[in-house]
Amino acid sequence: MKKQLLKLAMIAIPVVGLMSFKSSPMFFGPGWTIYQADVLPEAFEPPFQTSSAGTNFSNQIVVDPDDGNNNLLVMECPGTSFYWRMNFANNDVTVDNLTVVMRVKGNPAYDVALDLDMHYNDMRTRVSFQKNYNEEANAIRVRNGTGPDGASSGPLGVNMDEWHTYRFTMTAEQTLIYVDESDTPVMTITPLSAASSNSHFRFGDGSSSENEYGATIDWVVWDTSGAYSPSEMALPAEVLSVDSFATNSAWVGPVPTKDILYVNHPNSSGDSQIKVFNLSGKLVKSIETQGNLERTEIDMSELAAGLYIVNYKNGNQEQQFKVLKE
Repeated sequence: MKKQLLKLAMIAIPVVGLMSFKSSPMFFGPGWTIYQADVLPEAFEPPFQTSSAGTNFSNQIVVDPDDGNNNLLVMECPGTSFYWRMNFANNDVTVDNLTVVMRVKGNPAYDVALDLDMHYNDMRTRVSFQKNYNEEANAIRVRNGTGPDGASSGPLGVNMDEWHTYRFTMTAEQTLIYVDESDTPVMTITPLSAASSNSHFRFGDGSSSENEYGATIDWVVWDTSGAYSPSEMALPAEVLSVDSFATNSAWVGPVPTKDILYVNHPNSSGDSQIKVFNLSGKLVKSIETQGNLERTEIDMSELAAGLYIVNYKNGNQEQQFKVLKE
């Protein structure tokens, strides 16, 4: 789809509004490489490879039921293991350190929502997100590496069957896991020393047990030049934007924001409303616009860092925007 760039002239800081779209493939180099689930991973450029393919697994691209302009990768593994692997060695890519970010929603029919394996420069971290592990709900299970104080698991802190963004950053010293772009990691892992020619990351199901893994993937982005926290390297705008009904109505900015967010609504009617939701769907702010104003100010300073959905409703018209709060 076509990318449209619109600036909010009213805001001192230039702000770019982006319609939802699927980008062209971005090739390796400094900066993000973006897989947006327009095609199966093996048809992406550079292509993912199948890895540890066991029995009875399925992958399909479907239309997002919440956004007809968006596609999703639906993965299920009723049988044994299956991974999609991005093989850096095959692409002559040198990995300095690694950052991988994914937007994932677990399938309620399965216990495992995510299994991610990162292996390069003779070190390895592998974790699985399990809804029940050692009598703990929504747990991070460390499969390769060492958790805090030697622990093999810890709390993820969110419901895996809801949409969440998970960021993984790995160096020789530590792997950090972040949720919904909060700058405070939920777990620190010491990678395992693992001499190997492997240089890759892979996601899917690494277990030989049957009927464990099922999830929906919205997008995967990665960078091989460093291990970047959310504040050190923001997500690309392509994956932060959502569809809107009109290109000449409401826009929000500055994005990202630290405190004040402005909603520009030049065609607002008397019954317009602005609602702010976190990524779990919880309403955190609700504001009625003033009919004589073309801009509404939203104080975001008390909200935790992370991603939020700003919903603007003007009569029968409704628009949504994803906003990163730093």
